[in-house]
Amino acid sequence: MFDSIYSLVGDMKSNQKDSEALVALATFFYKVDGRITLDEEEYINNFLSVLEWNSSIDITVFQKRVIPTINQVLDGPIDGYLKYLGGLMDDIESKEARALAKKIAQEISDVDGEVADLEVQCLDYIKNF
Repeated sequence: MFDSIYSLVGDMKSNQKDSEALVALATFFYKVDGRITLDEEEYINNFLSVLEWNSSIDITVFQKRVIPTINQVLDGPIDGYLKYLGGLMDDIESKEARALAKKIAQEISDVDGEVADLEVQCLDYIKNF
């Protein structure tokens, strides 16, 4: 599975806005089911290590900064989840990065061996972008 991250991300040239949205989206799917497994943690760490990042703010610092927003979204109703995800998908400008977003979301959801109903709803939603 980690090989697919490298092949997907390795050849993609994204702008910083795309990269930031991808980090937020990956982090959302990492947290949405309410439990974080070691496999999910390893997956997201590998993703962060290969994603193109051109900011003075370290990628892990950026991720830590989006977590409170994600936690706030996750404390609310499902329509808030979908609104947040829609905003992230709208922020992604390139088709290539949108395809990557969908693939990363699916892989993070799958990596723990169980895709929760809530994850399915969120995955179905972003597939429309």
